[in-house]
Amino acid sequence: MDAKPEPHRKHRMPRTVRVAGVGVREVDERVLLATLSGETDVARIRALNERLHADIAAAQAQLVILDLAGIPAIDAEIAHELLNTAAMVQLMGSHIVTLGAGVDGIESVATPTEAFEIGRSSVSRF
Repeated sequence: MDAKPEPHRKHRMPRTVRVAGVGVREVDERVLLATLSGETDVARIRALNERLHADIAAAQAQLVILDLAGIPAIDAEIAHELLNTAAMVQLMGSHIVTLGAGVDGIESVATPTEAFEIGRSSVSRF
């Protein structure tokens, strides 16, 4: 049986397909790991910001590690939203580093070990 081509759809697929959700968890005392993976859009980063806001306050987090390794590309719009995330985290009194991908204006580390070293020094300062 030959496959029939799909009829032309009236509605286009959204620009971004959500492959995975937003994850935030406490990985050490006062250290949160926030992960984004798959295609990312502004709405997902804003959802991350809401979640981080609550979780930073609840955990009294002093460090947020933002794992961007699972994001295939970071365009200017996404980078701008990530800078807003960094500003919010810093206004709450926490330090933020990215892991897996860099964004100009946010400290970046290459390995989880480096991030945890920063975490240990952040927690010991308070």
